[in-house]
Amino acid sequence: MRFTINLATRSCLDQRRINRYALIVIILLLGLTVWNVTRYSSTQGEISRLKADTAAIERKKTGSHELAIPEAELQLMKKRVLFYNDIIDRKSKNWLVLLGKLEQMTPASVAITSLIPGKGGDEWKIDGDAKDFRAIQHFYEILGATPGVTDVVLISHQNITYNVTDRGLLFSVSCKVVLK
Repeated sequence: MRFTINLATRSCLDQRRINRYALIVIILLLGLTVWNVTRYSSTQGEISRLKADTAAIERKKTGSHELAIPEAELQLMKKRVLFYNDIIDRKSKNWLVLLGKLEQMTPASVAITSLIPGKGGDEWKIDGDAKDFRAIQHFYEILGATPGVTDVVLISHQNITYNVTDRGLLFSVSCKVVLK
């Protein structure tokens, strides 16, 4: 029979096990310390490099003007920017809506032969053929009554003979169109 009762007056501790745990904890703490010191030193090096770069940029900005762009090159760049902005502005307008409205406004006795936008983009020149002057007058009135179309002016009109029996009028109208 075996008794598991401890009859000793004081309790016994296993010193070898305690020493092993303490050694493992010390090694872990030393590893963490080395890792933190390495991170701290690399961060300090990065901070000093950034301070040096910032100081160099400040010296260049306030120092010599050797990096200034020549005036001729600057003017050329401005012209290019204006050109590309004009292209972007033209592409941003909804041309199909304008052409659809123009088709709806045009009477059956009028045929539009050309539609020329002006330099500003809002002034238009419309050339066309009509059977008679009443058709031109009707088209002119429709343009004037259309919202977004202003300053309608009949620039010119002239008689034209297509065949011996067919006659008509060539006309040209100028107006300002606000595209939305």
